[in-house]
Amino acid sequence: MPDFSSIIPETHQNISFGLVEVLIQEHRQELFSGLMRVSYPSGENLVFVFLDGVQQNLYRCFEAATEIVNRQSWLQLLDRPGASVGFLPMGVDGLRLVRVIYEAPVLDEEQADLSYDQLVDRVNVWAADPEPGFIHICSGDMHRIYVFVGNPNPIIEELNVTDGQASFSIGDASFSQALPKTDYKMSRYVSRADHDAWHEYKLRLAFHPLMRMLLTRFGELAGRVLAERLGGQLTNWVSSGGWSLSITSNGVVNRQYFDSLEDAINVYVGILRQFRDEAGLAVGPRLVENMFRETLAKLPPNFRDVVDQHIYGQFGPGSAALIAQKETIRL
Repeated sequence: MPDFSSIIPETHQNISFGLVEVLIQEHRQELFSGLMRVSYPSGENLVFVFLDGVQQNLYRCFEAATEIVNRQSWLQLLDRPGASVGFLPMGVDGLRLVRVIYEAPVLDEEQADLSYDQLVDRVNVWAADPEPGFIHICSGDMHRIYVFVGNPNPIIEELNVTDGQASFSIGDASFSQALPKTDYKMSRYVSRADHDAWHEYKLRLAFHPLMRMLLTRFGELAGRVLAERLGGQLTNWVSSGGWSLSITSNGVVNRQYFDSLEDAINVYVGILRQFRDEAGLAVGPRLVENMFRETLAKLPPNFRDVVDQHIYGQFGPGSAALIAQKETIRL
């Protein structure tokens, strides 16, 4: 993936490795969330992802490619003189967007200078593309990155970086109509849906409507009070495992930054197992199984496919098999 680290404002120039270590330690203590760029005269950029003071990932960025750095190699890469450093505060939503644009493969790219009207027309075409991807548009000191999950595309996520400040939002293809009417430099990157970065990304997006529909249906059968209680029980179970998710009848508030696709699958399966067990006591296992089938059928196709592949499909037919015995779930 090409290097987007230029959006991170530079605050320190030509400093030693020792001072780089001091800056890292300071931001750990401050529970910093965001990106840290360490660049070198060679043109190489290192980008750290911090979440609540913990370094999650390190990306090694070149002009046309980015690679994930093994944790054991972090100090070796940093131990050089002449570093320039910058920081960009960012919440977990933006960090998850950054992760997918750095880790998902790029199959094709295009660059162009576009007027406002041309950009609006192009966005409508890109939104219909079945393959996922992202676009980077800039005008002056404004940089915006949009992630398209692939048609049918109910969600487009945006990271807006202006004057060294980052903001995150969720919308749809109509976002382009609200942009300032000016000229833009545009880069578009077409990716491949069959990659762990996209699977984890789509699972997170799909899990919210999946749980909302399950709890809504359960509430119709067992009553609103029991549905609210069940949401609280699921949230307590998640919290006891140390994960930053909460579940209500409105869906899922997901603040978790998973280490891998496998970790995400394990947690989502664990939540569904708890739902199956608790809801089954109130309405019976057969009705719960029907709930799973109904909600899966109602998901948009691109979300349905990834849920079926990574959660439903791997446990065989029927939701009782789906969540009955997940031995690897972290308790």
